[in-house]
Amino acid sequence: MSEPGRPKSIRFSVPSLSPGASEAFSRAAGAGAFGSRGPFTDQVEKTIIERLDCTDAILTNSGSMALLVALSALNLDRQDLVLIPSFCFVAVPQAVILAGGTPYFVDVDPLTGSLDPNSLRDVPSERVRGVIAVHYAGMAADMSQILKIAAEFEWFVLEDSAHSFGGRHELGVLGSLGSLAILSFDHQKNLQVGEAGAVIVNDERLLLPARRFATLGTNIRELDQTRQVFDWVSRGQRASPPDYVAAILLNELDHFTLIQSQREAQWNHYFKSLKQWASLAGVKLPKVPLFSTVLGWHIFWVTFASRDEAESFIVHMAKRGIDCRRHYSSLSKTSAGLKYDHQPTPASDHLAESLVRLPMGRHLGFAELEQIVGAVTDWKRADLV
Repeated sequence: MSEPGRPKSIRFSVPSLSPGASEAFSRAAGAGAFGSRGPFTDQVEKTIIERLDCTDAILTNSGSMALLVALSALNLDRQDLVLIPSFCFVAVPQAVILAGGTPYFVDVDPLTGSLDPNSLRDVPSERVRGVIAVHYAGMAADMSQILKIAAEFEWFVLEDSAHSFGGRHELGVLGSLGSLAILSFDHQKNLQVGEAGAVIVNDERLLLPARRFATLGTNIRELDQTRQVFDWVSRGQRASPPDYVAAILLNELDHFTLIQSQREAQWNHYFKSLKQWASLAGVKLPKVPLFSTVLGWHIFWVTFASRDEAESFIVHMAKRGIDCRRHYSSLSKTSAGLKYDHQPTPASDHLAESLVRLPMGRHLGFAELEQIVGAVTDWKRADLV
């Protein structure tokens, strides 16, 4: 509890489920939905297919597992390079390595945090098998240019849509544009169940190997299990969550429109309230490109001129009880990342040092948003007037 007269402490995010989650779990438990690949999983996959207008979807136990399943369907070799933005989650290169390929780091657009298509040109194209386009914070990467370059070199495109369920590019729904895509439903995502993810398949040729890898390398989903015993046909993992997790996710999907409208309102409140302050303070707010027609409303961030300024801001906000955070490392500069080739990645390096995320989520009402905005605009106020 806050002390009288002291501002309320505001956490960066608070894991929470939509109303009806307990009832959804009880229904699933009553139906004995403790194994994987049950009726609730089937319903979730059908719902995702309808929302994204994709060929198929495979529910997984995490977004990281979704990446591994998707990449393993491509039968990568150690000589195969997969282009990855240096500013992204470490699960991305880890999945490339575990799937048999080799990561090659490229740069991002400094204003959006998403993959910069200009960085795809100066690469060892004869070894490149494909590119992972991360839609950072729910904002679309420049898919028109990325797909054009990929088609020129016959590369696969995998959309990392962990931040962007519900977002759209002018070409279509994010997750429906590449050969493959992945989603995440962990405890900090807009739709959350603790841990879950999904593989989106848009190229039918990749559906069978993806399904087989996700079921421990067996052909079990191709059989009538009452009459036939499965065959072990490839590498694989147990990738599916318990069916009761799918039941809770179905409930989250039922509340999706409300969840997104709340986050959209929060994002827009920050943007409108901080625009003048950012101009005076020399701080950059997100810039939405015209091709990103609907955002995923996952993250609102500010970018400072330097790491020192970003750290000063975080300390300033913490003194006012508000938890603000930086995000990814620039992977090409990490201990493990230094082992892999990369382009110069100045934008990724700068964002890793100077990008700070503001709180977003269901725990924030108007009063909390105003408290955050007041604290933000008070940073270095004496220097700005």
